[in-house]
Amino acid sequence: MRKANFQFSIESGFPGYFSKPDKTATAPRRLVSPSQNVLINDGEKVATRGGYSLDSAADASLTPNRSGITWKTSRGTERVLRMYDDELEVRFVDADGDINWVRLANGWSTTAIFSFATWWDVTEKLEELLFVVGNANIYEWGGGTAEVDSVAATTITKKGTPTWAQTGFYTVANKTLVNIRTGTEYTYTGGETTTTLTGIADTTGIVAGDILVQKIITNSNIPNSSAVNSQIGVLNNQVWYVDENSNDVNISTDSDYTSFTIGSPRVPGNGELLTLDGPGRAAISLDQDMLVATVDDDWYRSKFEQITVSTTLAETLSVKKLRTGKGKGLKNKNLVTNFGNAIIYLSNDNTLEAIERPQDLETISTQVLSDPVKADFDAEDFTNGQVYTHKNRVYVSAPVNGKVYILEFKQTEEGVKRFWQPPQILPVRVFVTVSDALYGLSSQTPEVYKLFDGTDDNDRPFLARAAFAYNSYGKRELLKTLDEWFTEGYISGNTELALTLNYELDGATQQLATIIIGGDPDILFQSEKSIALGDNPLGDEGLGVLDNLGPENPKFRHIFPFPPKDFFEIQPIYEMDSQDGVFEILAFGGNVRLARRQPSYIKKQITSIN
Repeated sequence: MRKANFQFSIESGFPGYFSKPDKTATAPRRLVSPSQNVLINDGEKVATRGGYSLDSAADASLTPNRSGITWKTSRGTERVLRMYDDELEVRFVDADGDINWVRLANGWSTTAIFSFATWWDVTEKLEELLFVVGNANIYEWGGGTAEVDSVAATTITKKGTPTWAQTGFYTVANKTLVNIRTGTEYTYTGGETTTTLTGIADTTGIVAGDILVQKIITNSNIPNSSAVNSQIGVLNNQVWYVDENSNDVNISTDSDYTSFTIGSPRVPGNGELLTLDGPGRAAISLDQDMLVATVDDDWYRSKFEQITVSTTLAETLSVKKLRTGKGKGLKNKNLVTNFGNAIIYLSNDNTLEAIERPQDLETISTQVLSDPVKADFDAEDFTNGQVYTHKNRVYVSAPVNGKVYILEFKQTEEGVKRFWQPPQILPVRVFVTVSDALYGLSSQTPEVYKLFDGTDDNDRPFLARAAFAYNSYGKRELLKTLDEWFTEGYISGNTELALTLNYELDGATQQLATIIIGGDPDILFQSEKSIALGDNPLGDEGLGVLDNLGPENPKFRHIFPFPPKDFFEIQPIYEMDSQDGVFEILAFGGNVRLARRQPSYIKKQITSIN
């Protein structure tokens, strides 16, 4: 029988990834650097992340995506846009189920970064997408995209049952569409509320299967001819225009985004002009307030307040400069997002922060979110990055180094818990969603990827590594020893999972390594359903199909034996780069006990000081 001091000391229930504390002086259940491409899943197991798969055609040209948006329209349709090189495209799935990224317009600046916002057109009775690109224009698109079913001399019939209007084509103004195959424009006069457009002077050049889009509207000199519209925000259907070269923030009326009329007295829905102490960077709504960040470290809170002037209901816009700390301004207009009742943003000092309900505050009271990974964030280059929220996660892309950082929020019995996942190595600059699945726009080429999909990165293996903190077993000053290491988890049959044990920092005194073979039947524990005819009621099991009970991959238990060697601290690292391999770590630990030997060799006495 094994003696008590030979019992295994097991770690399980992993609390997250940390890079701020010294990895030799933190909880041994914590993931530390150089972990990558693994995630703590809902079962509190450390698992390989899903891979990513190509959306539509491959494109190896070195023109990265720079902007993108998922627009879930008020009509219940979804429009996903992306921008690269000088192209603005929309994702369209045709009647055959093929994915197409089709051109909305080209000829844009090859350095432009788009800013998007949605706005309700009371005339068209249509939600529209507005966007700016750093010039004196504002662009409008209704979302109209359709595939041609048939063509007559003066009519076009679309595929599908939704009408032209229901797919976003205008019914009042700008009744112009573009054939994306030829670039030719066509004007229609009627039929928008049906599936057949009418009044087209000449349909020559259109054939069945062509994809047609509504032409983008360009409004020039908005709000003036010298404007450099770098970012827009919408609150109460009023558009806020932010110009990084100007201290002015222009606010439109709620019925016309090109009008800035201010009444006397000013009534609800009128335009307004704000003058800040420095150029603006972004306008972000939070509840019924609009917060404006400047290129410096300033934040402003603006709020509409209604009053009665004589018998007229008037409205004032109060603006308050909030006291902030140095470095707490917004780093970049794309590094900010809404998340529940908070604004989450990356500050100028490379800190991820949250602003929650600032209505009555005199000072921006931010909550620092990135402190557990401070070392990573301090060293990271977030140029051209994005902060994006999806479901219960906040994603921060750092495309210069090809990394994505993930902050996850999870509801537990004790309340909401948040933790950082290890860095993910992904070539992503901008995030979008398609049918609520997360996609990444490539930071290297004009490609789009479905993220956390499958088990490889676009048909290539990736290195998944789970490095845990060093363990001194509560006795940092004493030597320990062990001669077996236990690992428990789940594994696919094609996985070769490498285990490395570092004795002292970075394996200074010894490194031991072994391979856990996923196809080794001796370490697997799984129940198999009988597939013999007659063993199960007909219809309950497929003939000739072998299913696993429980998880998709079998459970494994593995013990690695080796000659004992004394140590102060030890670190396990699990890693895999098998093609399509999958592993989950549930628990691990060694049969540790105190060493017989005392560390007398580290005792040093100074006999004299010169």
